[in-house]
Amino acid sequence: MVDINMILALLVLSHVIADFVFQGDGIAVGKKTGFQRMFQHVGHHLLISGILLLPYLNSRLLGIIIVLALLHGAIDKGKTAYDERNGEQDKGFESFMADQALHLVLIGLSCSFIKDIQLNQFALSFGGFLSDCYPVFLNATNQDAFQFIVVLTGYIFNFKGATILIQKVLDKYLHLKMSGINEDTMNKDQRKKNAGEAIGNLERLLILTLVLQQHYAPIGLVVAGKALARHKRLEEKNFAEYFLVGTFTSISIALLTGILIAAIIN
Repeated sequence: MVDINMILALLVLSHVIADFVFQGDGIAVGKKTGFQRMFQHVGHHLLISGILLLPYLNSRLLGIIIVLALLHGAIDKGKTAYDERNGEQDKGFESFMADQALHLVLIGLSCSFIKDIQLNQFALSFGGFLSDCYPVFLNATNQDAFQFIVVLTGYIFNFKGATILIQKVLDKYLHLKMSGINEDTMNKDQRKKNAGEAIGNLERLLILTLVLQQHYAPIGLVVAGKALARHKRLEEKNFAEYFLVGTFTSISIALLTGILIAAIIN
């Protein structure tokens, strides 16, 4: 049972890395207009899954990885067609959530095909080598490794994937931010975009860490500090609403991720 959980956790981790870390704007935009970027994206999934699952890799698991990668490309192609028909800004959030849900469902459905796959000889030999060279690994268990992978996945998603999810939500309320803004202010806001994303990333990482450590009181200080930095613009009703939508979405993602991680590893 531990091996099944580990393989599923590694498949999810590889999905998060390939979809949110390796998929930059060039691939995300390019795969909408041609197959070259789509093949590159599918290739990333194959490569990352193969590397992370190397300790369990055999012919059957390799076949599962290939099938999942190909189906991933097909789902992404379907999402692209849907967005083109319905408008990405209007339906971007819904299609993004449906896309991610389908990917995770497919990973879950692979469970019945991996239930008897165990560590291969390479993993056992390499594990013995690590234990001999670094005694600290002698006390490490499969459960420790599983918990590490789950927590790592949560942090990577909150740092990269959550940024995309929040932007999909905010796209629906972009009119609030743009209302009454002149061109100079718009240019300044664009230059501050990266700083705003960095603040949001740090906010979620702090909140996630606090939730995992079961320290909930300081979360209010994190939110208050963020609001203080924008207190002047919060006097504008439209911007305040836009800001609160983004902030509450960001906080909710971090809180729910922490709760989910705690439920899985405990």
